[in-house]
Amino acid sequence: MLNQGYVHFTGVVPAEALEIARNVFNRIEQSKDFYTCEGFITSCNYGNEVQRFVHDQLGNAAELIIPDILHREQIVYDLLNALMIKFSSPGSSLVAHQHMPMVDERKAPTCFIWAPLSDIHERNGALLVLPGSHQWAAWLRTHNLESTPVSRHQETLLSHMRPLFPRSGDLILFDSALIHASAPNTAEVPRLAMNFSVVPKGNELLHYSEMNCKPGEIRRYSVDRNFYRDISYINPDDVDEKYNPFVMESINPSYPLSHRELVKLISSSSDPS
Repeated sequence: MLNQGYVHFTGVVPAEALEIARNVFNRIEQSKDFYTCEGFITSCNYGNEVQRFVHDQLGNAAELIIPDILHREQIVYDLLNALMIKFSSPGSSLVAHQHMPMVDERKAPTCFIWAPLSDIHERNGALLVLPGSHQWAAWLRTHNLESTPVSRHQETLLSHMRPLFPRSGDLILFDSALIHASAPNTAEVPRLAMNFSVVPKGNELLHYSEMNCKPGEIRRYSVDRNFYRDISYINPDDVDEKYNPFVMESINPSYPLSHRELVKLISSSSDPS
């Protein structure tokens, strides 16, 4: 994982965990807050009430999965559990992006677990990864997909990405700094996946925000476990006052990378395969 930024585990997600997630989606469909869209959405988009239910239910699935692949005594993995939903649409691809960290990545990684509920194939939207990008792209960042130094180079990023096709029962564990994307879902049914966050124990939990920041600046908040469950990912810059005061940090690099700089970084990535 240190070289590529992700690990593909095969056959580690039990049928019981998959069934929990399918039941969660069925409950979301029956919710008064449910709606469809032309592409990708998460359970967080359906509001705090739905997301709290999803978080708690998927926590039961996480208990069936994570202790078998990671050392439970060394990690925290009950921070944010969500369901990833990609509705069928030719325009349902997701741009190259990174997840925001939950700890200081200069000290420890934030990792995410992505576990599809059905086999992933060419039609229903493969997960795309840029191997090794976590080694050079661990700059300070928020939820904003447009604010990273490489966001304007989508075509170049996608041209260097590798598709992953995990089967139902598999999972992908990846570094939050890994640049990744997903292909469109042109199958007849929504593509569903569980998503869990994992950080090493003993690290301060953090949240980064661009609210009222000048270019090149970012706010760092010290938070707790409840923060991730209660936050609305529709408006994640609205941080409760109880998490004040924040610390203002400088983003490096604070400017968009040129195409030449990006290509040089990609070529430096370690990808032994």
